[in-house]
Amino acid sequence: MGRAVPDARGNICVATPITGYITVIAPDGTVLDQVMLPDAPIVTNICFGGPDRRIASITLSGTGRLAAMEWPEPGLDLAYSR
Repeated sequence: MGRAVPDARGNICVATPITGYITVIAPDGTVLDQVMLPDAPIVTNICFGGPDRRIASITLSGTGRLAAMEWPEPGLDLAYSR
């Protein structure tokens, strides 16, 4: 399993290296979504940024690239980020 970060609704967004997806998991463990990244065989990390925390920055270790995409839900506003 790769890095996991919370979104504003309390779901966990997990970089899933084996599948190349970002998996969104609800607090009760239900898989809500699997976001496929094209040409990304090894997805290892995700974090949220931007003024409204809706930009997901995702490391693609299989290609050595960093991807950025708009995310439907903002990342959690962490206390130490203020």
